[in-house]
Amino acid sequence: MSDGDLRQEARLAHIRSGSKLKVEKGGVKGVEKVLRNFLFHKPQGISTPKDLAERMACLTHIIRDIIIAAFETRCASMLLQGWRDAFAKVLIADLNLPEKTPDFADMFAQTLAYGLFTARVMDPVPGTFTRQEAQYLIPKSNPFLRDFFIQITGPQLDDEPFASFVDDLVLMLANTDMAAVLDDFGRRTKRKDPVVHFYETFLNEIILIRSEISVSYNSQ
Repeated sequence: MSDGDLRQEARLAHIRSGSKLKVEKGGVKGVEKVLRNFLFHKPQGISTPKDLAERMACLTHIIRDIIIAAFETRCASMLLQGWRDAFAKVLIADLNLPEKTPDFADMFAQTLAYGLFTARVMDPVPGTFTRQEAQYLIPKSNPFLRDFFIQITGPQLDDEPFASFVDDLVLMLANTDMAAVLDDFGRRTKRKDPVVHFYETFLNEIILIRSEISVSYNSQ
């Protein structure tokens, strides 16, 4: 699919009478070709603030939901539990209460996503951007965020159920024309510091996603 348009498809088998599967002629090779093209296809670049904010918000919301589920099923790792206590100590005193789990998940996911965005803005060689590199790009003037990234970008993250979505964020940011995004955002909003004010656009997209989910849920 590309912008909603079907570009290529293949079918391995079809259902015959009696619910039996009949392998399509050339189906195996066709599916292999589609999968190979998918795996080697270069990710679509991003060059507008709206597009970047939408994609960041979508992945951030998924990470948030996974973290909430981890705590609700008592499967939260020591890494998440430790950072929940740290957030409660530094940011909001009662954030480690059970009823505040969604609030913590929100803050954690947004801090992670926007921290990666900030690091990517600082990256002089964007084509090599990785989550490990991000920790060195966070300004030393923000010790809390820098310490957060030193731990969250390490091998411990590989064991988290949301790790693949963090990697998706990194890959997306690596394929973003950040100069074009910030220039467009600054020109449209007349803001002197687009890096700071882009957060408002990012947050609005998160709110929009939740609103759409709420409407969909209530209409069922």
